Amino acid sequence: MESSINSRIGNEANTEQDIEISRENLDAVMDGMKGVTSEVGGTAYSVFRNFNIEVGGKTGTAQKGEKDTPNALFVGFAPYDNPEIAVVCVIENGGNSSIASYPARDVIAQYFGMNEQNIEENTRRFAKC
Repeated sequence: MESSINSRIGNEANTEQDIEISRENLDAVMDGMKGVTSEVGGTAYSVFRNFNIEVGGKTGTAQKGEKDTPNALFVGFAPYDNPEIAVVCVIENGGNSSIASYPARDVIAQYFGMNEQNIEENTRRFAKC
């Protein structure tokens, strides 16, 4: 499966040997990213709690100045156990970090064909704007 993904994006696969990180540290990071989306209290839990695919992710904010609203950030990948897609979302002046999880979830859903039954409904909703 990995070779087909890499051929679709025109990239050669990286291996763990290319990354200098201990298995213990990598597992800790991965577990934390899983908790962000799948554990009560995770900053993107409310966004992904009923999602059909397990996602790893990290929310964050980037301060721009004392009086400016911070940018909202989300980086994630899916499926958690065998990633096919990685998504990064930055919303300028988004404020709350979890707000960037919503468009990332929509991109992941679209990638896996989860939006097909909702196309007509979404089209009508946006047509009213």
